[in-house]
Amino acid sequence: MSSGPGQRFSLIRREIKASRGGSDATRRSESAATRQGFLTIGPKKRPPREGYYGPPKCPVGTMFASRKECSEAGVHFPLVAGISGSTSSTRRDANPGAFSIVLNGGYEDDVDDGNTILYTGAGGQTNTFSKTNSQVENQDIKHHFNHALRLNLYSGNPVRVVRGFKSESRWAPSEGYRYDGLYKVAGAKIKLGKSGHQVCLFRLERLPDQQPLEELQSHLP
Repeated sequence: MSSGPGQRFSLIRREIKASRGGSDATRRSESAATRQGFLTIGPKKRPPREGYYGPPKCPVGTMFASRKECSEAGVHFPLVAGISGSTSSTRRDANPGAFSIVLNGGYEDDVDDGNTILYTGAGGQTNTFSKTNSQVENQDIKHHFNHALRLNLYSGNPVRVVRGFKSESRWAPSEGYRYDGLYKVAGAKIKLGKSGHQVCLFRLERLPDQQPLEELQSHLP
């Protein structure tokens, strides 16, 4: 029995689907996944960079002209945030915590004594790009960046410290950003800050057997 036009068209359509690699539903699913970056990574879609503990490939005292250069060198990945870290245990970050911090005059309660730092946690300001470093509300220790930094207190993992030119500390460079080595998180507390709001303060202590900060100050900006 010969097939009619409708049957022949149906057969051709099934052959076209097979040659394209599956059903309409499958292709729609693949197309959606592709748009979300799960199947293909084009020139503008790069895989996330993994956080890590310990020293970078560059030596202590390395200078960077911008936060972007610092990020590309793998010293401190975020371009704006002062804390880089993870609070969830994933395949990528099996040991959550903070990887690095930037000390750049962003918070009025920071105290930089060189080998020891009282570092203010994240949050409690109007916005990241505000021209003032004062607090307008309480900080929360449960903030993901603050929680990440507190995890180092228990794990013992060190954080990389970068100092920036906006800091008024005598240990800050006069221009750009400088990688100043590894510090351990030795303590954490919540106290009333200069603006009358609660802030999270972390005590950082520089690890021994690194190039002294005095030497970095003597021949770098």
